[in-house]
Amino acid sequence: MELTIITPKGIRCNLQVEKASFPGIQGAFTVMPHHAPIMSTLKKGTIKYQAKGQREELEIDVEDGIVEIKNNQIWVFTEQ
Repeated sequence: MELTIITPKGIRCNLQVEKASFPGIQGAFTVMPHHAPIMSTLKKGTIKYQAKGQREELEIDVEDGIVEIKNNQIWVFTEQ
């Protein structure tokens, strides 16, 4: 899957990931390859993701935002 995180300052992250977890407004959720299409509002918290071929999980803190998952593409739009 391709994860792209976009802020007002530009693209903060654009890489292939094995999985990604998000602080959804109605609860945290994890996305794996071939996930059903979904759009969710994010609350303040941490996006966690595992880059393809890596064991270590990376993190990015966000204040709020929107995430859209479709066709193995993950788009995150956030202020932070």
